[in-house]
Amino acid sequence: MVELHTQPEVSIIIPTHNEGAWLHRTIEGILDATRYPSYEILVVDDGSSDGSCAFIDEVFERGARLRLVRGQHLGVSGARALGAEHAQGENLVFLDSHVLPDPGWLREMMNLLSDSSVGIAGLGVRDVQKPGAHGYAYVPANENLHAAWAAPRGKPPYEVPAVIGCCFGIRKPVYQAIGGFDPGSVGWGVDDIELSLRAWFTGYRCIASPAVQVAHWFKDLDERSYAVRWEDYDVNMLRCAFIYFEGPRLSAILNNAAERESFRNSLARIHADDEYWSRRSWIRERFERDEAWYFERFTAELRPLDQRLKRVLRRHRRNWLMNIQRNTNCPSCGAQNMGIQENCLICGAELPASDAGRVAQSQGERSKANSACSNCGSAFKAGVRFCTVCGTPVPG
Repeated sequence: MVELHTQPEVSIIIPTHNEGAWLHRTIEGILDATRYPSYEILVVDDGSSDGSCAFIDEVFERGARLRLVRGQHLGVSGARALGAEHAQGENLVFLDSHVLPDPGWLREMMNLLSDSSVGIAGLGVRDVQKPGAHGYAYVPANENLHAAWAAPRGKPPYEVPAVIGCCFGIRKPVYQAIGGFDPGSVGWGVDDIELSLRAWFTGYRCIASPAVQVAHWFKDLDERSYAVRWEDYDVNMLRCAFIYFEGPRLSAILNNAAERESFRNSLARIHADDEYWSRRSWIRERFERDEAWYFERFTAELRPLDQRLKRVLRRHRRNWLMNIQRNTNCPSCGAQNMGIQENCLICGAELPASDAGRVAQSQGERSKANSACSNCGSAFKAGVRFCTVCGTPVPG
């Protein structure tokens, strides 16, 4: 391994898992395109079994500023976090292991990060397989918080709802101050959206410059080196939603996810994770902005998301009116379930059919065993993390 004689200014962190020849191509592309004077490359091998990291010794021998860190099935977010722990630079740049940066990319990134108000910076991105397809930022675009490319607005560099995860930078002090990557994130998905939301909500800006691009291989689901399962994706998505969304928007996200068979397991995993709820409180205590501010700031970009969430609520409201016999309190945990759920959203117990009379039982009778939501008044058993009707988080 080649040791650096001076501390680098920038640490380029590349998580990888069974990337094959693309990892080698990415490293060579970085070395060819980067003329920045002070940087290191950290490759985080997250349990690869295809021998794709074997070439690194050869690159070491050529004197490249390269280090290898080994993890074991940490997932994208966990591998990035491990790289950050080992980084020597005061600026962290995260790259996917299947990208090709344009010349001058790192200098442009550092110019963006030189503004102290900037939390996270990104560059333009184009599709390796479709060179005409390019973007510069992400926006949460639907009720599953899937990302879509945002349209340009204003004069670059642009303030953006979220950076694109294949290439973004953050100063190490900012990374540490906002809590780094979510340690409970599983596999792949939502980590770039979540970190961007955290930067915005804690008072920083996310910006992107399309002046310089990186070419990225956008993989189909069956091509991804990290397995993508709905249950794991929903864990990541819900961990994000419970922190940054409230009221009707959170309710729509929950009701939509509840239609998937794996949702009960995803929700149970979150509710059993006390460290997550402590982290959630820690993050929310640092909020300088909220959901209303974010949706007002990016009204144009987020309008499609709001429209989709409203459609989800309307759909579930119609279903509830047509299936009122299933609107009942869970016999196991006492949580009230609205809509057409066959299983409790909180504990997963099977819900019995009930008539409208039970649904309309007196508030006095319900209040003996249940608490009431401060937002919509719906009843639920004490200890429930969120209201299953409107999604409002429960204090404590």
